[in-house]
Amino acid sequence: MKRTMLFPPLLFVTVGVNILLSFILIPKYGIMGAAWATLVAYFVRSLLTFIISQRVFHVPYLYIKMARSFLVFGILLFVGTHLPEWHMGIQILLKIILLMLFPALLYLFGFFEKRELARIRSQCDASLKRLLAPLRPSVSHR
Repeated sequence: MKRTMLFPPLLFVTVGVNILLSFILIPKYGIMGAAWATLVAYFVRSLLTFIISQRVFHVPYLYIKMARSFLVFGILLFVGTHLPEWHMGIQILLKIILLMLFPALLYLFGFFEKRELARIRSQCDASLKRLLAPLRPSVSHR
């Protein structure tokens, strides 16, 4: 859209926010303060970039779907980080189960549309047929 001249000032905003927050946070929190200052500065840059780019070229994102996905991810992240300190093998197994729960929870939260579910079903059917094909007895015609 030939509007790239709008983005260099964002670098100065990012640097300014980072320096300001560094002066505030580093004396109290040390290296973690520097990390938080950088994180917040880049979040501000991402937010401003999003706002400007949406004004220049609007993309109609599906915000409700994105929110559902982030909610499910947040729930699983919370559960995964608050698991008891069990044997490493059990922890790995539980985290694999949590990972496998992600699409199921997306389904329960109404993330998928009917056409998406139909497509998923047809792809699963096709994959299952390919997996089971070698197990089927071959019929010879004489």
